[in-house]
Amino acid sequence: MKNLSLPHPLVWFKKLRKPLGISGLISLLLCASLITTVAIVGGYSAATIFESKYQDVIGLLAADAERSGNIIQNNLEDSLRSETSTGERRHPDVVSKIDAQGRLETLYGNLGDKTSLKDFRLNPGELNFKERPLSVFQLSGVTYVAALVPASQSVPFKEFPSQALPTQGDILNLWRIPASIAKADGKRFYNQGTTLYLTTREGRLIYSNDDRITATNFGKRPLVKSFLDSPLTRGYTSVEAKGEDAILGAFIEIPRSNLILFVETKKEYVLENLSHTLQRSLFIFTFIVMISLVILQFPLRRIVMPIQELVAQAEDVSNGNFRRRARKKANGEVQRLADAFDTMCESLQTRDLQIQDLATKEIERVQLHNELVIAQNIQNNLLPNKNRIMLPGLTVDALYRPASLCAGDWYFTKHDEVSGSTLFVIADVSGHGVGASMFTAIIAGFFNMYIKKPRGSWDLEDFTRDVNMALFDLGKTSWHVSLIVGVHYADRSAIDMVFCGHVPPFLSVLEEGVLKYRFVNGPSDVLGLTETVAVKKVSIPFPKGSYMILYTDGLTESKDPSGKAWGNKRLTKAVQKLRAGSKEPRISELMKIWDEFRGDIDPEDDVCVISLAAS
Repeated sequence: MKNLSLPHPLVWFKKLRKPLGISGLISLLLCASLITTVAIVGGYSAATIFESKYQDVIGLLAADAERSGNIIQNNLEDSLRSETSTGERRHPDVVSKIDAQGRLETLYGNLGDKTSLKDFRLNPGELNFKERPLSVFQLSGVTYVAALVPASQSVPFKEFPSQALPTQGDILNLWRIPASIAKADGKRFYNQGTTLYLTTREGRLIYSNDDRITATNFGKRPLVKSFLDSPLTRGYTSVEAKGEDAILGAFIEIPRSNLILFVETKKEYVLENLSHTLQRSLFIFTFIVMISLVILQFPLRRIVMPIQELVAQAEDVSNGNFRRRARKKANGEVQRLADAFDTMCESLQTRDLQIQDLATKEIERVQLHNELVIAQNIQNNLLPNKNRIMLPGLTVDALYRPASLCAGDWYFTKHDEVSGSTLFVIADVSGHGVGASMFTAIIAGFFNMYIKKPRGSWDLEDFTRDVNMALFDLGKTSWHVSLIVGVHYADRSAIDMVFCGHVPPFLSVLEEGVLKYRFVNGPSDVLGLTETVAVKKVSIPFPKGSYMILYTDGLTESKDPSGKAWGNKRLTKAVQKLRAGSKEPRISELMKIWDEFRGDIDPEDDVCVISLAAS
């Protein structure tokens, strides 16, 4: 027997292409697309509507169960009240003594021939008056509210004086109530299909508005099983089952009683009208789509013929024939499309050359970016490993923010444990980018060799002369650098500094218990412009509690959105504010004030800041 299989969709397409033509195939594909779209959207919409309907009905059922439960609870409480104006609970209709074997001895009222709890199918554990004072039972066809209390707690009444009360054992008090008290009103939110039934926690059916629900079969109801599996005292559920058993329902335990109320309705009643409406709407919509596609077929064929010519032209162009032009004339938009094809062919070759040129430039840009990243990594290796260094008698804090991948600012610190002195340097090379980064590397190299020389003390003037000569020889006066290099001596509370055209540092010194602020400067020449420079070391007292900030001009020259520069005045106010709260404020706190001033304006220059705090 031969295997049967459906042809591939492309086989159907090839078979239908010639007899139907492009216009027919377009119509067919459009029809299939519309039908598929309608099926998907319609199915999703129907599922959403059905689910919304389920939730609405469940909400109504839950509200109905709550209302009916309140009615039953109120009826129970009213039935136990006396007819006097005080509204106190009336005395029991039956009072019986229960011994240890569960035998009954009627002390007041009449229970007929019932002599034990087994005759009522009860046990003492079911009669908990403290937890459920409104426990309902049906005994011999009569409905009672029952409570079990110790004999010592039983209350006498006129017809049953205290002399008749036993001193030991348990007393069963029964209040007779009307059978209709457990019935809620028969009106439901739906005219048909809504079922209400009332049971006890002990598994006894008290009332049902459906004769098919009996005391023997109500426990098999899906809603009852859902209640037994749930830890909730009230809730709602949707029970899926085959045939007519699929239901929506709600349940509630009536407070202060042993009663449980169940309300349910069949899904088929809820969704019957909605399902019919959706089916009719889908049929009407599909019919309208089909008629529209048939009508569209006629004008579509007049459009397709010129398009076929354009398809052939596009195939030639895809093969590299940019001289092909459209031969058939058309009307309206199709003609404009043909003209656009001709224009496209004329510009394709030019565009191709432009694309190649752009691709070459993009490759060069990526290569340059990668080289800048490498240069940045190299430059980062020239900086100290830690931004904040705690030294004996001195705390050094620093921050470095480049404006681009490669920057011209640089700083470094070196502590000599033998002498207890700390060498620091901050430099700002002119310009940006790779060139500035290269010259910072040169300065860093000189500094690294300088600190390794076997000297008893650092010669700041010698270092600046060496750096100037290297920059002058390599930069040919096209590059220059401003620089400050200094040494802090902890043993004599002073700093020796050499200024080389750099912006003056800001000093805060505690003199006679008062903080005084000033900018420090000294004789200075920019390095790299001349073969020789005049340098002079300046000694600055730096006692305990002193604080100095060295920075590059990118800090004070940064502008806010209105175009105003931060300047020395704002720097002074910021340091005064920070010094008022801390003897050794962090650079990050200063930069936070600076960032708030700039707003969303990016800095145009690199920023490097070092703070020295004597302790």
